[in-house]
Amino acid sequence: MTKLTKEIAPKLTQRERELLHGLKSGETDREIASRLGVSEKTVSNHMRHLSTKFAAKNRTHTLVLAVKMKLIELD
Repeated sequence: MTKLTKEIAPKLTQRERELLHGLKSGETDREIASRLGVSEKTVSNHMRHLSTKFAAKNRTHTLVLAVKMKLIELD
């Protein structure tokens, strides 16, 4: 586990982990919102916070970093 992984992984909320799995599945914000029973705006806000934690440029970059840090696995 890298230093960055040790810093980020414990700070991810359960909701952020659920968002990562939505990203991995290729879901849109609308699809994630429907699955989680929240608004699309809420998903967008969580996604923005998640990207900030990863210092990622966009949602794809967030997913790539999460995979590299072994926070999630691609099937």
